[in-house]
Amino acid sequence: NMIIHNKQSRPLVVLCGWLGCKPKSLERYKIFYQQQLQCQHVLLRIASPSMVITSATETLLSSSSSSSNDCHNITPENEKNDVNNNTNSNQQHQHVTSMKDFAIDILKEIQSTTNCTAFVFHVFSNGGCFVWEQVQRILSSNTTTATTRGFDKDDIKSLRNKLCGVIFDSCPALYDEHLMLRALEYVSSSSSSTHTTTASPAAAAANKKKEEDTNHTKFQQEQINTIQKRANQFWQTMKHGSIIGNTNNNNNEWNSNTIPQLYLYSNVDKLTPFEPLHRLVQYRKNLHYDNDDIIIHEYIFHESSHCCHLIMYPKEYLDAVRSFLDACKKRGRIELNGNVNENYDDDDNGDHREMFVAKSRL
Repeated sequence: NMIIHNKQSRPLVVLCGWLGCKPKSLERYKIFYQQQLQCQHVLLRIASPSMVITSATETLLSSSSSSSNDCHNITPENEKNDVNNNTNSNQQHQHVTSMKDFAIDILKEIQSTTNCTAFVFHVFSNGGCFVWEQVQRILSSNTTTATTRGFDKDDIKSLRNKLCGVIFDSCPALYDEHLMLRALEYVSSSSSSTHTTTASPAAAAANKKKEEDTNHTKFQQEQINTIQKRANQFWQTMKHGSIIGNTNNNNNEWNSNTIPQLYLYSNVDKLTPFEPLHRLVQYRKNLHYDNDDIIIHEYIFHESSHCCHLIMYPKEYLDAVRSFLDACKKRGRIELNGNVNENYDDDDNGDHREMFVAKSRL
């Protein structure tokens, strides 16, 4: 059973940025959570472009967290500084090159946060979704795979109990080699519009490739096959809520299908195709019910760009996230003045079995 904050407080929020995200872009969401939703603790985390690209092209079951193969190239210093120059960042993140180690560091920081009794992940685009994928894998493991970094089974069990929800913003995206190129071009264009002299390594690489080939970069067939295999693994994981083929999962003990999830997405998003994501959400709605509670929620924005829903529809965005956090609260025990209220009545704040599904009104 989860122990959730009382009405006067909110869970700790972990914001995981998109590919090419700048710290100042996530600051908007930190302010949103702190000022409008009274979430006192908000962590900002942005995986480096090289981590994201590696996560998009290498299958999880064939890579090792401690191996340099987790990242094709060691993250350049300027990239590390750009990624980690944000509020609540620790110096240790500058030395992390694999997505798994990045996820472990986030979980360790949550575990070490004083008075954290509940937390929520809010992930943006596939860049943030790859972080959640690793978090999900760690929490669903029945082995001590993380003990080499001071993370044991008791830590994992504690974090499972504290995790009360996941918000997917403009993700997950069903991708292929063409969408990967589009994402790199998106990073390139967004970087060049704000920085004329400096750009992320991913954007610089994309620009170089475009200069070399006026018909745009082409992947070799072997690379295409690898990307397709990894993309399918990622999509099946997001669809079913577990790492497909991972023998370390112990679904009788814990899996993410018991965690409330909110999907915020748009019908015109050029980087996250609407139809595949919409089908995934409907599938997940029918996949798992916890004591007849519907735990999959969605909000569809119309005419809203990739990761821009808060900017374009601030009121609807606030209502969606607030309603979701309230739904998460109703599913757990309520902590009052440090004591668990065992007599909490779920019906005090309305019927928590009512599904929250809405579409922005334009």
